[in-house]
Amino acid sequence: MELVGHRMSYPRPHLGPVSSNPTKSGGLPFADGHACLQAWFEALGPMTGASSKSHFSGIVPVEERLPALRSLTAETAAARAAGVRVPVFDAFDAASMDLLDRLLALALLRDSFDSRSSGGLVRAQLCDAAGAAAHPQQEAVRIRLEESGTLRRLHLVQSDVDPALVKRYYRMPPAGRTALLRGETACTPAHAPVPESYPAF
Repeated sequence: MELVGHRMSYPRPHLGPVSSNPTKSGGLPFADGHACLQAWFEALGPMTGASSKSHFSGIVPVEERLPALRSLTAETAAARAAGVRVPVFDAFDAASMDLLDRLLALALLRDSFDSRSSGGLVRAQLCDAAGAAAHPQQEAVRIRLEESGTLRRLHLVQSDVDPALVKRYYRMPPAGRTALLRGETACTPAHAPVPESYPAF
């Protein structure tokens, strides 16, 4: 899967085979869907930002996080196969979301639960959560948020339309959050007036 308009590829969401014994004890890795979702929230890194000493951007590259993401993907698949319901991932699968969409959606969803949230996340925070350390990957994040992609098509992201792009906050609208938590992708967005020069969500 190639980035739109870029040569640099982003890792695919299906990151490896499902382990038949995902835990050392042979039991399920997650007791319920809430535990699974919490593990994915933790995989995004600290909400205050993860610091990388090896990359010039200061962001931990998604490539370095792939082993952990592969393991978590296998554990999630094993739990779901055993009957543990994780509605958010039902919605992800139904929408055929790729890894970047999933990480962005999870970051926006996590922020919607945070009592300390400022009403959303700026693009730098979303790049951090998605491991978009390289410039082409950061441009891919911008495109998904501002121009086209599954998150916009399904009304799972909206912004405060701040004219300064670096200060613009993005959030998951309440209707989108409700739909995801039900395992659905269809929601009725609440449209707010926006400048004519800016495409409405």
